[in-house]
Amino acid sequence: MEQKRLLLNVTKDELDAESQQRAPQILRKSQVPRTSWIPAILVIYSLLATALLIIPHVYQPPKLKAPYSMLIQASEAEVIATNDDPSERLELVQGGYLASLGVFHELNCLRRLYWHMYEDIYFANMTETDRESERAHARHCIETIRTSLMCQANTALYTFEWDEHASKRQHLTSKAKRQCIRWDPVHDWASERSVGLNPQFHRPKISPSA
Repeated sequence: MEQKRLLLNVTKDELDAESQQRAPQILRKSQVPRTSWIPAILVIYSLLATALLIIPHVYQPPKLKAPYSMLIQASEAEVIATNDDPSERLELVQGGYLASLGVFHELNCLRRLYWHMYEDIYFANMTETDRESERAHARHCIETIRTSLMCQANTALYTFEWDEHASKRQHLTSKAKRQCIRWDPVHDWASERSVGLNPQFHRPKISPSA
């Protein structure tokens, strides 16, 4: 079955010919059931003042201190609600299953790509084999972030301004507002379930590759 698309505030006249043929399959946001396991606190939205905020030179070496990865404990019911088979997943020694929210995987990927800007700091003394492994990881991260950005496409309108004093005089700008999930409740919720960076777990009862 062809994957259904989510379109907000779109009329049939705004759809191209190909999309019009698929119009009966298009779902509006209000018609799409929210993933059942996600607590209501994680879908609280707020409006940002602007859709584009440029702050130059925010991230500079030395090493970023705070890890972006967040491993959490998920219940069996939550695993089942995400269409997973608990028997094929890593079960934590203290109970529950090893999990993470997708956003933390993506942030961790973003951090790894940042490291490549300063390879002399983060990848010093690496063998060529290790570097190739790291490049493969970086390619995975690029694809992960690309698919996430396209899945949750930012449709705020960006325009351009002119700066006589800049080397590149045309600059992106936007005063549009976009809808965003409030980050603090998400981070707090995950922190309460955190199992640390090196949790103990049991091997799956059934291997997906078996």
